[in-house]
Amino acid sequence: MKRTKLFLKRMAAMSMTAILAGGLVVPMQNVEAEEEPYVDSGLKNVASGIVPTAGWLDGSEMTDGLDGEMDSNSAPRATDGIMTNNFRYGETKPEGTEAKPSYAQFDLKKMYDISSVKMWRYYEDNREYTPTAIAISDSATDWSVENIEVIYNSDAENLYQLGAGKDAGYQETAEGKVFNCEEPVTGRYVRIYSNGSNVNTGNHLAEFEVYGKIHTDVEGKASVSFAGEHFTVKESEGSETPMEFGKNYSFTLQAEKGYYITGVLANGTALEGQGGVYTINNLQEDYIVEVQTQAYPDAENLSLGKKVVVRKTKDDSPADMNAQRPEKMAVDGIIPENSSDSNYCDFGKDTKNPDEEYSAYLEIDMKGHYELAEINLYRYWNDGRTYNGTVVVAGTEKTDFADGKAKVLYNSDSEDIHGFGKGTDQTYVETRDGYTISLQERFPDEKIEARYIRIYMKGSNKGSTNHIVECEVMGYDFGEKPYKAKAFDNTGNYIDLPTHYDRYYPDDPNAAPEKHLPGQVTHPDVVKVEEGFGGHQYWMFYTPNVMKTSQFENPYIVYSDDGVNWEEPVGEDGDTVNPIVARVTGPTEADSHNCDTDLVYDSKNKRMLAYWNWSVDTGAADCQVRMMASYDGIYWGAPTDTAGEVKKGEYVIVVRDQKTKYNLLSPTVTYDSYKDMYFMYYNNAGNVGYYNGQKNKVQVRWSEDGIHWSEKVRDVKNFLGEDAYGEQLAPWHQDVQYIPEKNEYWALSQCFSGNSPDNSVLYMTRSKDGLNWQQVGNQPVLEPNNAPFWNDFQIYRSTFTYNAETDQMDIWYSALQTTPADKKVPDSKGELTLTAGTDDSRIWRIGHTSNNMTEVMKALLQDEFYEAPKFTTSRGFMLTADTPVLKEEETTDVTTKWSVTGGWGGGGDAAPNNEVSDMNISYQSDNKEVATVDPWGRITAHKKGQAIIAGTTKEGSETEILIEVGNPKDKKARQEVSPENPLYISNYYWSDGAPTENISNCDAGQYPERNYISDELNEDGTRTDRDDPLKLWNTIPEDLKDNTVVLLIAERSIKDNVIEEGTEDVNAIRTWYKKQVEFCNKNKIPCAVQNLNGETSTYDRIPLSFWKELAEENEYLVGFNGAELYNRFNGGEANNGDEYVADLIRMGSSMGVSMMWTDTNVFGNHGVLMDWLEEENSVLGNAMKDNHEYISMMYKESYGNPSTDALYLGLWLTGYCDNWGVASDWWHWQLDGNGTMFDQPGNIGGWGQTLVWPENMYSQDIIRVASMGATSYKSEPQWYSVASNGNRTPAYQYSVMPTLQKICSGEIDIPTREEVAKRTKLVVKGTENFRPSIYDTAYSQLYPKTGQYGIVPLVPNTVDNDTLKELGFEHIVEEPLTEEMLKKAYPDKKYEGNAWAENWNDTWYMMNSSEDKDVRQSATVETKIGKLTVDMTPHTYAVATSGGNNNVSLILSNYRLDKSELWDGTNPAENMSLVYQYIWEMSRRMQNNEGCDTELRDTVITVNTEEKPEVIFKNEGENLYAYDNYTRPFVHSEVTGEAGNWTVTVQHNGFVECEILTGGSTETKVDKTVLKDLIDKANGLNQADYTKESFEGMKNALASAQKVYEDEQASETEVKTAEENLKKAIETLVKADSSKPEKPDAGTDDGQKPDGNNGAGGMSDTTGNKDKTNSTPKTGDTASVAGMLIAMFVALAAVSTVIRRKKMK
Repeated sequence: MKRTKLFLKRMAAMSMTAILAGGLVVPMQNVEAEEEPYVDSGLKNVASGIVPTAGWLDGSEMTDGLDGEMDSNSAPRATDGIMTNNFRYGETKPEGTEAKPSYAQFDLKKMYDISSVKMWRYYEDNREYTPTAIAISDSATDWSVENIEVIYNSDAENLYQLGAGKDAGYQETAEGKVFNCEEPVTGRYVRIYSNGSNVNTGNHLAEFEVYGKIHTDVEGKASVSFAGEHFTVKESEGSETPMEFGKNYSFTLQAEKGYYITGVLANGTALEGQGGVYTINNLQEDYIVEVQTQAYPDAENLSLGKKVVVRKTKDDSPADMNAQRPEKMAVDGIIPENSSDSNYCDFGKDTKNPDEEYSAYLEIDMKGHYELAEINLYRYWNDGRTYNGTVVVAGTEKTDFADGKAKVLYNSDSEDIHGFGKGTDQTYVETRDGYTISLQERFPDEKIEARYIRIYMKGSNKGSTNHIVECEVMGYDFGEKPYKAKAFDNTGNYIDLPTHYDRYYPDDPNAAPEKHLPGQVTHPDVVKVEEGFGGHQYWMFYTPNVMKTSQFENPYIVYSDDGVNWEEPVGEDGDTVNPIVARVTGPTEADSHNCDTDLVYDSKNKRMLAYWNWSVDTGAADCQVRMMASYDGIYWGAPTDTAGEVKKGEYVIVVRDQKTKYNLLSPTVTYDSYKDMYFMYYNNAGNVGYYNGQKNKVQVRWSEDGIHWSEKVRDVKNFLGEDAYGEQLAPWHQDVQYIPEKNEYWALSQCFSGNSPDNSVLYMTRSKDGLNWQQVGNQPVLEPNNAPFWNDFQIYRSTFTYNAETDQMDIWYSALQTTPADKKVPDSKGELTLTAGTDDSRIWRIGHTSNNMTEVMKALLQDEFYEAPKFTTSRGFMLTADTPVLKEEETTDVTTKWSVTGGWGGGGDAAPNNEVSDMNISYQSDNKEVATVDPWGRITAHKKGQAIIAGTTKEGSETEILIEVGNPKDKKARQEVSPENPLYISNYYWSDGAPTENISNCDAGQYPERNYISDELNEDGTRTDRDDPLKLWNTIPEDLKDNTVVLLIAERSIKDNVIEEGTEDVNAIRTWYKKQVEFCNKNKIPCAVQNLNGETSTYDRIPLSFWKELAEENEYLVGFNGAELYNRFNGGEANNGDEYVADLIRMGSSMGVSMMWTDTNVFGNHGVLMDWLEEENSVLGNAMKDNHEYISMMYKESYGNPSTDALYLGLWLTGYCDNWGVASDWWHWQLDGNGTMFDQPGNIGGWGQTLVWPENMYSQDIIRVASMGATSYKSEPQWYSVASNGNRTPAYQYSVMPTLQKICSGEIDIPTREEVAKRTKLVVKGTENFRPSIYDTAYSQLYPKTGQYGIVPLVPNTVDNDTLKELGFEHIVEEPLTEEMLKKAYPDKKYEGNAWAENWNDTWYMMNSSEDKDVRQSATVETKIGKLTVDMTPHTYAVATSGGNNNVSLILSNYRLDKSELWDGTNPAENMSLVYQYIWEMSRRMQNNEGCDTELRDTVITVNTEEKPEVIFKNEGENLYAYDNYTRPFVHSEVTGEAGNWTVTVQHNGFVECEILTGGSTETKVDKTVLKDLIDKANGLNQADYTKESFEGMKNALASAQKVYEDEQASETEVKTAEENLKKAIETLVKADSSKPEKPDAGTDDGQKPDGNNGAGGMSDTTGNKDKTNSTPKTGDTASVAGMLIAMFVALAAVSTVIRRKKMK
C-alpha cells in the first residue's frame, strides 16, 4: 500500500496552521504470502477481541439472525482465540441461491504497521474459499484501489474490482493460513473479500489474527500535530513533540478573537479539557489533533424563563415575597413600554423599621455553563428612584458564592452590606432604558463563564423592598457538553460471605478448595425492615456458586445492622442454619439444581418469604419457584395456617412450568402496599437458555398472599431499551421493587446486548404501573471494572434498597472476575492473598455500593442539571375497554388517559404526554362471576351478565366502566314511551332549592358548593326549601302525570369529588342526587338523573356503581340523561363521553332505566354524535342498537342545527332508538343572536335575553316533531316552561300543558315508525352531505321554511345501503343534498302557502315558522270538508283533524307574553336571580289576571266549501285564570264570505279550539253508541270482585268517559279516546283472588291536594266539570253518577298514579 497516498490525501484536507512536528514515512511494497508469520520483536496480535462487521459488496442489507444471511451474535468468535467456532456471514438465502460477493471488516482502532495476517476458516471438510482477497486501508469507507493495499488476491476474475488476482487458492486446514508482507503496511482497517466456498454459499471465519505494531512517524517516539484554524496552541511544561512512548502530552488552546472552540478530536476521538488543559495520556502512536472552531453567534438572553429564587443573604432562607409579583416576573421577557407598574418581581421586607430591613438576593439558575457578554438590569423606574448598594455576582457552582470563588461583575455596595467588599461602582437613577453591565468592557482579557447570577439588594431611597422588572443575562449558548459521571462506584472491595460447600460436601470433588476457591457467592437479594425483623434491619438471601457446577447454589440467609457487615443466623445447636435449602442431588446425580434467590418481607404477618428457582438440568422440562417462610430468620419452612408456625425444612412450589426448559429464571417478588398485592417477575428464556440471542422476556404473575399465585401471566412491556451504542438490551437477572414513596416500580436488570449475558452490565428501569416500563437513560448503573479486579468480567444478579428520606440507593451486586493466568485473586481487603482453584476460570463475588439518587439520575441521563421531577398529581383519568361487550372467556384490555389540574371548573386538563405521577391503578370487578380483571386492567369474561370494572389510584382518582358478557336479559322499561304514551321531561335544578339571595352563585361548578336540601317537611309533604321536586310534581295535572318525568340536574358541572361548603363531604354531587332521588321515590314521582353534560369533567365522572345502586334502591328512578356533550368534545379526541353513555345505556337497560338523551350534533368533524357513531365498531352505536327500546333521543335546541333533527329522525328510522323528539331550550334565543322581540328598540342581553323566548315556541317544537313520529319532549328551564316555587308559569298553563294534553290523550295523532318510514322516500348519509336546503335561517334556525318534504332523515355513513333499501328508502343521498333532489323524491305538492305544514292521515299540523321576524304566513291544506287555509302570525300553530266528511276539529295556539318592559328599562333581568324573580312575578300576575298577555293577535281561517260552514268554539267566555282552565279570553268574527271562500277571524293569545261543520248540520254528529255501551258495562261491575288498585283505575276512566258522553260538543277524536281508555281499563282489571301481585300504591296522600286558591301546583281536576245532574246512564250503585264522580275526583291522585304505575316497572 502506498502510504504516501493514504496520508497526503487526508492531510490535504486539513489546514495545518499549528503543526509542531511530524513527518512522512516511505511506503513499503507487499509480496507473496509466506507460510510463517513475519518475525519481528515486539509484534503481537492486534486484532484480538476486535468484533468484525460484515456486508454485501453491492451495498445491499445483509439480514441478521440465526436464520439470516449473517449471524452477528457469532461475530465475537472471529477473534476469541478459539479456532473451533465460527463467525458466519455472507450466506445467500434461500438455500440454492447463487453466492454473491461479501466481506468481513476489522477496525483495529489505531493505525498499525501491519506485518502479517493469519486466518482460520471452517476446515473440517478441507473446503476451499476461492476467490478470496485481503486488503488494508486507513479509511473505514474508502476501499478504492488507490487507497488500499491488497496483500492477498486469488480473485482471478476480478469479482471484487481489486484487479485480477494472481495468488493461488488453497484448502482450509486446522493450521490456518499466514499472509506475510515483505515490509509493514500502514493501516487501521483490514477487510477479507469472499464469495462462499466450493461447499456452500456461506463464509465462516474461525479466527483472524493481525500482527503489527502501532505506527509512528519518528522511530520510537510519538508525534502530535494540529489541524484546523482560528486558534493557537500552547504546550504545557514538559510536553513537546515528538515524545517517548508512555508519556502524557498536555496543551492549552486559545481561539482567535471572535471565535470559540467547539470541539477537539485526537485521532478522531473527542478530547475533553480539564480546566482548559487538554491531555493525551500514554502516548503510543502519532496523533493528529483536530481543533474545531466557529465564529461567535449573536448574544442571546440566557436567563429568559429560567428558574429564579429569592433568599436572605444572611442564612439563605426564603426572603419575603409579594405573591402578586412573583420571582418569574424578573425573567419573563416583559419590559413594559411605559410604566413599570405592570410587571416586576417584588421581594424583601416592606417595613419602616430599619432594624427589620435585610440584604437579600435574587438568583437565576441558567441550567448550563455559559460564556457571558453583558447583563441588562431593569428595575422599577416610575418614580426615578435609586437603589441602594447593589452587587451582581456570577458563579459556576452554588458553592462559589460561599467559597469566595464567585466573580463580582458589578458592585455599588460602598458599605459592604452584602459581604463582597466595598464596591467602587456608582449607584444610579433608574430609567426605562435600564442599566447595562458590559463584561467585555470590564474584563477585556477574561472569559466570564457562569451558571448562576445573583443580584444582591437592600432597598432604595423610596423604601425597603426590591423590584426587578427584568434581568437579561446576555451570552452565548454553545451547546451543552456531555455530562460524564458514573452512577455508582465500582472500585470498592467485595463482601466476605460464607459458603460451607467445602465443609458440607467432603465427598464431592468439586467442593475441594484446590478445585474451587471457597467463599464464591452470587444472586443476592436484600430486604431492609425499618422496624427490624429477628432483631436486625437488613437480611440477605443469596447462593454460593462456582464455575462448571450448579450443585452449590443452595440458598443462604444472613443478616446485618448496617448493610455492610453480615452474619449468619444460628440455630439452637449454635451452628449456622445455612444453607436453609438443602442440596438437591448428590455429586453424581447433577440432574437439577437450586438458584436465583429472592426475599420479601410480609409486613401483615410479620414474616419473611424466601423464593428461589429450581430447575432440571437433564430430561424433561420442569421449572419451579419454591418458597419458604420464617418468623424469626432462624426457622425456615413451608407456611401454615397457624400464625407464627412453619413446617420446618419443607417448601412450597408456588409456580411451576413443565413445558419450558428455561422459564421462571431469577424470580423477584415485590409487595405493592397500595394495591395490597404481591408481584413476581421472572425471566422466560424459552428452551434455549443462556445463549438465547435475546429471545428471552420478563413476565409477571400476581398474588394476594405471596403463596397462591395467578395462573395467568403477563408479558412485561419495554422492560429495557438500548445501550449507549444503540444496541438493544435483553435481561438475564433482575430485582424489582415497589417504591411506596414514589408509587412506582424500580428495577435493576443484569442485561446484555449480544447473544449471551457474558460481559453483562447493570441498567435501571422504572414503571408507574409495574407492567409498562421505561429504561432510565442509556448509561449503565454499574459495569465491570478494569482488569485485574474482582468485578472485571461482568456484573451479575444485583439487588437494592432505597431510602426516600435521604434519597439514597444502596446496591448489593454480584460480579465475576476473569481468573488471571497466575491464579492470584484479591481477598475482601483487595490484597492478592488468594489462589483460584483449577476449575475457577472465573470467580463469583458480591459487593456493595451506594449513591444519592439525584446524582445517579444525572449520570444515567447524562444531565448535569437534572432535578427530580415534582409530583404531577392526576385530577382524574379515563378508562376505556378495547371491547366492552364480550363473549364468554374472551378478554379485553383497557387504556387510560390522564388529566392534571385545570379545565372548566377545575375538572382537569389532559396530562402532557399522558403522564402523571400516580398511574398505578388498582382494579376491581363488582361481579367476578361475570368478569374478572387483572392488576393492569385485562378483563376476562366468564358468564352472561354485567360487571362494573373500577379503577382507583393512590391519590384518589377513580373511574368505572361497564363490561357486558353475552346478551343478558333486559328488564321492561320502568317508563313506557310510545305514541300511545308520550314522554315529557321537566327539569329540576340544583339551584331550584336555593334561597333567593344565593341563586346566582349556586351552581355545582362554582365554589363553595352548597346542597340546599332541607330535611324538614311542610304539612303537605313538601320540603321547607324554596322549591323541591314534589312542589314541581304537584303542578302537573293528573292526566299528564303518566307522561311526565322530573329530570334532576346538579346544574352545569356534574363531576365527582366536589366538596360541599362547611362539610367534609367530598361527594356533594352524589349526596344531592341521592337525597333528591330518594325524595322522589318516597313521593312516587317518576324521575331521571342527568349523569353527565357538556361541562362534566372528562376525567372526573361520577362512577357507574353510584348510579347503579341509586337505580336499584329507587324504583321511581326511570331514566338516565346526558346533555350537551358537544361542549366537552371541544376538549379533543381524548373525550370518551360516548363510552360512558354507552355504559349507562347498557347498565340502565338491565334495570329497566331508559336513556333520555338531549344533545346537538355540533362541533367535532361532522358533529360530536356523528363522529362517535361513525367510529369503526362504534361502542356507542352498538350499545344503542342493542338497547334501542330504552333510548329516547331529543334534539337539544340550544344551537340551531338542522342536521340534529335529521340525525335523530334517521337514527329512529334505522333502529338506533325507539323514541325521538325535541328538547326546547330558551338559550337558543341568545345563541341565535336574537334580541328584543322583532328587533323592537331597546337593549337586552345575557340572562334577560333568554326571557324573550316566546312561550308558544315550546309547543311549536312539540307539534312539529310529533308530526314525524316524535314521542319525547322536554322544555327548559322548567322554572320558565313549567313551574317554580310550586307555581305554574304562564308558558305551561296556557301553552305547554294544553298541547301535551292533546298529544297525550291522542287527540293530536302521532304516527308510528312504520308509518313515517312508509312515506319517507329520501335519506342522506353522512353529515358532510347534509344541507339545510329547506331552512331559511333569516327566519329560523329551528324550523324548516316548508313541510313539503317532511324532516329529511340523516344517518351515519356506517349504515349500509342494503339496510336503507329494506327500510323503503327510494333515494339514498351520498353527495351534498340539493332541493332538486328533494323535488325529485317528492314530486307531488303537499299543500299551498309559505307556512310550514305536515300531515298524517286525517290530521294537518301547521305553524308560522318565523322565530323573530314579524311576518304572517299561511298554509292551505286539503281536508275532508275541502280546502282549509290558516293564516297565522309568528309563534302560532294549528292542528286540523278531519272527523268525517262534514267536520274538522281545529286547535290554535299562539300564547306569548309581552315582555317589552325587559328592554325598555322598566324591569330589567340582568342575572340568574333576577330572572327567577321575574318569572315568579309572571306567575303572580297570571294568577291575579294581571299578566301581560291581553294583546290579541289575528288568526284567519278560510274554508273552501260551497255551503256556509258553522264554526263552534269551545270554552268561550270570560276565561279568567283558574287552575284547571288553559284558555285565555278570545274573540272571533262571524263566518263571512261567499260560496267557496268562507272566512272567520279569531283574535286570541293562547289556546283556542273549535269545530268547523259543513253540510247544513249545526250539530256534532258523533256516534256515541259504543261509548254508552262501555259505560253501561263498567257500571255493572262489582268492585268486590277486583283489586282495589285496578278498580280505582277503571272508575277514573269511567268518570272521564262519562264527562265526554255528556259533552254535546265533544269531537269524534275525544269520543274515540274515551272509548279506548275505558275499554283498556276494563280489560286490565285484576281479579281480587288473582295470583298476579298488586303493584305498589302510586297515589298521593289526600293532604297533598291543593286548596284551589293559591294556584300553586297540586292535583285538582283539570276537566272543568261542575257537579250537575243529567239523564246519562246510572252506575250500578244507588248513588247518583254525579255523587260518584265527586268521590272519584277526590281520589284522583291515587287513581291516576295507579295508571301511571302500570306503565312503570
